Amino acid sequence: MFEVQISNPTLTGCFDKDDSTLNEAIQTIFAFGTEQAFFNWNHVYIPLDYKYDISEMINDILLIRDNLTNQEEGSFQVQWKSNTFPYSWNIIFSQNTVKINLTIMFEEFTHLACVLQKNANIQVEKNAFIHELEKLINFIREKLTCSGYDTTNLPEMDCLNFHRPTNSSNRL
Repeated sequence: MFEVQISNPTLTGCFDKDDSTLNEAIQTIFAFGTEQAFFNWNHVYIPLDYKYDISEMINDILLIRDNLTNQEEGSFQVQWKSNTFPYSWNIIFSQNTVKINLTIMFEEFTHLACVLQKNANIQVEKNAFIHELEKLINFIREKLTCSGYDTTNLPEMDCLNFHRPTNSSNRL
C-alpha cells in the first residue's frame, strides 16, 4: 500500500523574486514547523516536512512520475536527498505494476526505521501510484501559484504540469 496524505500547512505569504528553482520556492512559501505531509507505506506513516523534506524531494518525485508515465516498463533507483528521509527506493515497474524496495541509506535506530525495515517492500497498481504522486505535485503547484509563482518568474514550474506522452499509434 502506498498513499500520500496532504495536510494543511501554513504558508508564509512570501514570494522571493530571486528564487530560481522549485526547491528554493517551496522553501520560501512554507512555514517551518507547520503541518506535515505523510507517505503511507504499508500502513506506516512517514512524516514529511513541506519546507525541508518536500522541497528537497520534489525533483525526485517528478522523476519518478515521469519515468512511470513515459515508459511501459523499467527500473531505476532514487536516493532521497532529504536528511530526515534517509531512504533509497529501488523501483521496478511494468505496464500495470510498481514494485518498490525501500532501504535505509545509513544506520538509523529510530522506531520508524525499525518498522520500515520490516515493511520494506510494496507493490501497487501503477496508475494508482502515479495518482498519489500527482496529489502532492498538484498541491505544491497550487500553493506556489497562490504565492505568486508562475512559469514566467519560475520556469521550473512547468515541470509540475503533467505531460502525457504521445502515442505514435494514435497519430493521424
